[in-house]
Amino acid sequence: MRAGARRALTQVSAPVRLLTLLVLAVLLMLADLPALAGMTIVLVLVFALECGQQAVVHWLRALQQLKWLFIALGVLYLGFTPGEPMFANLDRPSWQGVSEGGHRTLVLITLLLAVHWLVRPLPAEKLAAGFVWLATPLSALGLRTERFAVRLALTLQQVAELQTRVSELRIAARRGWVDVASSLVQEIESAAAPVERQWIEVATPRVLEWTLPVALGGVAVGMILL
Repeated sequence: MRAGARRALTQVSAPVRLLTLLVLAVLLMLADLPALAGMTIVLVLVFALECGQQAVVHWLRALQQLKWLFIALGVLYLGFTPGEPMFANLDRPSWQGVSEGGHRTLVLITLLLAVHWLVRPLPAEKLAAGFVWLATPLSALGLRTERFAVRLALTLQQVAELQTRVSELRIAARRGWVDVASSLVQEIESAAAPVERQWIEVATPRVLEWTLPVALGGVAVGMILL
C-alpha cells in the first residue's frame, strides 16, 4: 500500500505539485493555531509514511539550518508583541505574541516540509517545465517563457552541483585546508565547458491530478467565506 502511494505521488506532474504548494501556503496562513497544529501533525505523519526515514532526516536538517530564523521570530514575537501579559509582573511575553509567533513558526515548518515533499524530488528540468506550464498565460503578453525555463533549469542544476561540492569541501577540510585550496585552484584554472542549449519538454497534467489542489482550494475558499 505504501509503495502504491509513493508511485501515485511520483506520477503527479510538476505543475500540479507547484500549484498544490501555493494553495497549501494560502491555506496554512488562513488556518488558526489549533487547526494549523493539527494539519502539521497530519502532514508530518503522511510525509514520513510515504517518503521514508531518509526524507524526514533531510527535512530535519533543513529545519536546523533555519534555527537563527526561528530564534529571530521568537525574539520578535515574544519580546515586542503587545497584549495580555503571560506573567503578572512582566509586560512581555504576551499571550498574543506566543500565539502569533507559534503560528508563523508552524507555517514555516509545514511549508518547508511541503517543499521537501512536493518540489525537492523533482529534477531541475521538470521543475522548470512546471513553472513554464503555469506561466503559459503570460506568453500572451509577449513574455518568452521557454527561455526563462532554460535559464531556470540551468540555475537549479548549478545550485544542486554547488551544494554537492560544498558538502565535499567540508568533508575534505577536516583533513587539511592545503589540499582543499589546491583543489579549488585547479578548478578555477580549468575553463568551464560551454553550456549546450537545452530543450524543456512541457507535459500537460492529467485531469485527475488536479484533485488535490482543487480540494485544498475549496477548503481555503470556505475558510475565507466563513
